[in-house]
Amino acid sequence: MVIAAFTGVGKSYFADHVESAKDFPLMPYKYTDLGENTVTKAKGERSKADPSHILNPEWPDNYIRAVANQFHDYKYLVIPSDKQVLQGLQLLQIPYILVYPEQNAKNEYRRRYEERGNTEDFIHIFADQWDFWMNSLRKDSYGWSIEIAKDQYLLNAKEKIDEIIEREEAVIHFDVDQEIAEEAERILLKYDLSIPEYLRRTLIWSFHHEGETQKMLQEYGGINLKKELIETNDTDN
Repeated sequence: MVIAAFTGVGKSYFADHVESAKDFPLMPYKYTDLGENTVTKAKGERSKADPSHILNPEWPDNYIRAVANQFHDYKYLVIPSDKQVLQGLQLLQIPYILVYPEQNAKNEYRRRYEERGNTEDFIHIFADQWDFWMNSLRKDSYGWSIEIAKDQYLLNAKEKIDEIIEREEAVIHFDVDQEIAEEAERILLKYDLSIPEYLRRTLIWSFHHEGETQKMLQEYGGINLKKELIETNDTDN
């Protein structure tokens, strides 16, 4: 599962202390001139938001592809909550859990940024524009969202994250003709997809595009989804 967490919530600490977790920073994909700037943690923190960095022309597609290729390899693939990256994951129908601090945690996070050695440019972007970032994250309705208290860290949200992952990984069983299944598997392999992964993405897309899903059901199957659900519930009652 992709865990998209706001800067300062403790992504690296989480990855260092949780099995099957990987901290997946974006800077090596976003910039082409990092060189020795990220050899040590301190240098890495000071290099964040440095306006002199040279932007990689392949950004953000290169990072989005890397996340798409790796998120199945780890139970927790921890990434920054970058808006462009999140939009790309949505287009690929890749689920993520968004983790961000409560609205009134601004001063606490400013302190965290100062203590870990972030520059004034970085602090200006993320602390001085705090309300912009918090409002933007709270408008994201694609995936799951977890708000943590100002004195908490990503590790404190692990129990909630695990609950979401458990629901996401629930298995759907169904019967299908073997020949059809084999042909579908052959076609999907061209796109590096398994049948369960394809179905998962389709179900997520359907959930987030209710109007278009309803239109397709009516066109191809004469099904009124809401009507069917209402009648089913009435029958059950």
